[in-house]
Amino acid sequence: MISDSSMSVEKIGCFTMGEKMKYDISGLRIGGNQEMTFSSDDDIVMKQSDKWVSPLELPEDFKEDADLTGEWVNVFSSDNAKQTLLFNDDGSMELTASYTFSEGEKTEIRRYCTYTVENAKAKEMNITWVGKEPVVHHSEYTIKDGILYFEGSYFYRADNNPATPDQE
Repeated sequence: MISDSSMSVEKIGCFTMGEKMKYDISGLRIGGNQEMTFSSDDDIVMKQSDKWVSPLELPEDFKEDADLTGEWVNVFSSDNAKQTLLFNDDGSMELTASYTFSEGEKTEIRRYCTYTVENAKAKEMNITWVGKEPVVHHSEYTIKDGILYFEGSYFYRADNNPATPDQE
């Protein structure tokens, strides 16, 4: 169970914070046919693969918002819990949440997506990822003073961590 509510972006296709899940593993690793099924409201099935292949094609005629392109880090990230968004200039996107637990165990959840900027002036985009079926999620964003506001959370550029008022 993941319970750190400061790491949101829970609405765009990752596991929901605080959600308890059961899992079942079937098949044989040596046979290359292992499957892991996470059970919650909707089952998520992960299949063993020796090579990752993106199920998504990059958007045709992609129009980049250069202000958005790059890696963004959730302002509440720490050494133990970090959330990043990576918007590439070709329309590909990665959402990553990584956690280090008290025993030093690490977990990383990464979602590969594509995105299109639908209206650069209004800062609207569509994000696509594949669950059981392809999902298109409409979202709005704002960038002000080097801070990205997206899906209820604030992010800074990975190479420009601003000090919080209590650190200045």
